[in-house]
Amino acid sequence: MYNISVEHYLKLSELLAHKIGSKEFFSGTLEYSYNDVECRFVATLIVKYAKADSSSCSLSPIVDLCPVWWELHTFIGGEERINDFSFSEFKNIMFE
Repeated sequence: MYNISVEHYLKLSELLAHKIGSKEFFSGTLEYSYNDVECRFVATLIVKYAKADSSSCSLSPIVDLCPVWWELHTFIGGEERINDFSFSEFKNIMFE
C-alpha cells in the first residue's frame, strides 16, 4: 500500500486550489507526479468560500470542499498501487 504523506496532501491541495480558481464547482481530473509516483485525482466538488468583504478586491479564501465524488489513483512503475488517501485528512491539512 502507498501511504499518502502530509507533503503529498499539501502538493495536491496547492494544485487543486490553483485549478479551482474562483469557481464554485469543480469537476475534473488532476494528473501530477509526486516523487516516484504518478497520480490521478478525479473529483466532483462543491467549493465554499468565506463571505466576501465588499471593501476588498481580493478573492475570498476557500473554506470548505464538499465532495460529490473523488478518487485518487497512484501508479509506481506504471502499476497501480492501492493508497490510503483520506478526503477528511486532505481537508484537515488543506484548511489548517
